[in-house]
Amino acid sequence: MTMKKTVYLDNAATSWPKPASVAHAVQTAMADIGVNPGRGGYTRAREADRLLYDTRILAARFFNAPDPARVIFTPCATYSLNMALRGFFKKGDHAIVMGRQHNAVIRPLHDRRLGVKVSRLMWNGLAPLGKELARLQTKKTRALIVNQASNVDGFLYPLEQIGRAAKKRGLTLIVDAAQSAGNAIVDMRRQNIGILCVTGHKGLLGPSGTGLLILNKGIDLEPLISGGTGSFSDRAEMPSAYPDRLEPGSLNLAGIAGLGAGIRELMKLGLEKSVAKKMRRTEQAYEALSKIPGIRLYWPAQQKFRIPLFSFTIDGIDPAEVGDLLDQRHNIACRVGLHCAPDAHRGIGSFPEGTVRFAPGVYTTTAEVDHFIRAVREIAGCL
Repeated sequence: MTMKKTVYLDNAATSWPKPASVAHAVQTAMADIGVNPGRGGYTRAREADRLLYDTRILAARFFNAPDPARVIFTPCATYSLNMALRGFFKKGDHAIVMGRQHNAVIRPLHDRRLGVKVSRLMWNGLAPLGKELARLQTKKTRALIVNQASNVDGFLYPLEQIGRAAKKRGLTLIVDAAQSAGNAIVDMRRQNIGILCVTGHKGLLGPSGTGLLILNKGIDLEPLISGGTGSFSDRAEMPSAYPDRLEPGSLNLAGIAGLGAGIRELMKLGLEKSVAKKMRRTEQAYEALSKIPGIRLYWPAQQKFRIPLFSFTIDGIDPAEVGDLLDQRHNIACRVGLHCAPDAHRGIGSFPEGTVRFAPGVYTTTAEVDHFIRAVREIAGCL
């Protein structure tokens, strides 16, 4: 079956196309190594161990994490966030939540079994943060949870400022970097991040089924699940040593190889250069759509609060219909709806219908953006 050439503008859901080096790394890991890391002392098993070790070091370097052993491989950011929230908090604890949160944060915190009291902090990035934290903080407040960048309107929180404020208040900063990793600076030391949750298949250019949970020194989590680690096998309880403590079962060797290749590709391209390229494509589309009557755009006014994605609606047309027309008539792939972030849509006034999201990638061309602009003009009735 031959697929029509698609203008892919859904990179906030997953990046595509993947770099050739990612596919090659996945294939090599499967064909040339293929064994279970941490489960044997023979040569091929040691090669698998080396692949994991090298990728931990690479990820620690990319995010400026203090200890590669505290880089934990997970299936996705949702899994990382569940490990973080369920492993960090105890019943009766209090958390302050900031940002246009995704359901990957909202739902675990809403789980009554977790038993955590939550306060929402609505902060625009401009007002003094310390006073707002002081107003909400109690004796049982243990953490500030921040969605660094919104997957709906691209709002980017000033994480260095937030990290300073959290540290001053004695709070652990837990960061959902699912959208910001690869689209903004994420620096664990400089931004005082205690727990970092990342997906591998979006801005990091890796394959699906990969993610990272990175812990700063002094942070310990209770394991979400237990099982074999290939180490300390004589003990009935999970090891206390990291990463074994949080990595039970067989790891996704091929996926981790692809994740490492994606990070290397991003480092080769240069984070600032790749973000700047995506921002140019986003600004190209945003400026053109802003001139079309009946278009409502959702993107922060100040550039310092932006990552390269925005949402829009067309007056009188359901976002689902707009997405279908883009797909069926113009071969353009855009995500529509609530984007698993209903609170974000409530905040910008697009609930319950949602929006259409524009999210270019590192390989999106100006010609593709021009095609998208023409398509939206046609749908809006301007051609």
